[in-house]
Amino acid sequence: MRPTPIYDGERLVGYQVYPGRQAGVFAQMGLQAADVVTAIDGASLSDPVQATALFHELLNGAALSAVVTRKGQSERLTLDGTVILKEQERAKQAAMVSPGQIPTPGT
Repeated sequence: MRPTPIYDGERLVGYQVYPGRQAGVFAQMGLQAADVVTAIDGASLSDPVQATALFHELLNGAALSAVVTRKGQSERLTLDGTVILKEQERAKQAAMVSPGQIPTPGT
């Protein structure tokens, strides 16, 4: 996920998000490119330090409630960080398989 700060004048109002390398994970969490996350777990994202900490919680597997503005409409989503961790583990396992080697269950 690539968050970009969005300002109203000098006031930070949220983060516009775009998928990173794991576009499938981004979609599984219910996010769409250009969504603006304005609050996480009831905390507005007007403080960059707090916002960064909340995004790190998500990356570390936390499930967080978010308010997202999409096409001018606000909606609530539950962003499940375990989806990110599962994809990281899947990628790690895939990297352990040598090219041309067929993985077997449990390896």
